[in-house]
Amino acid sequence: MAAALCYISLCLWIMILTTELTILPVLGAEMKRPYDVYIAAVWKAAFSFGLLAGYFAVACSWLAIILYGCAMKKSGHRFSNWFTNGTIFFGLLGFIGIIVTCFSFHLGYVILPLTSGPVFLWTMWLGYRAGFANIR
Repeated sequence: MAAALCYISLCLWIMILTTELTILPVLGAEMKRPYDVYIAAVWKAAFSFGLLAGYFAVACSWLAIILYGCAMKKSGHRFSNWFTNGTIFFGLLGFIGIIVTCFSFHLGYVILPLTSGPVFLWTMWLGYRAGFANIR
């Protein structure tokens, strides 16, 4: 299930980037002309779609990390209990931060770094631990 959520997240990011790379340059050129209410509305809608889809993509990633933590805990992996419990806690914290931000965007400037930062740092630490443990 965690791998499926990672694939969903990746597919969402591909869709977001494809949308932004195709529509935003065209709309940007149109925005240079005299102001048109309809073009401005489409510009805002395209930007908002990318932002909200990005939140969903990150939420899928954080849910996947929670599931990875549960799987590591069940398998008795070589990581410490602190590390695997941190996975579940930080993933849940990041997911809750995304949900809160979806309901109050103005709080996102503060909430997202505080809630997604720890889980992001955890993923970097996992990559470091898993990568260098296999090299030695």
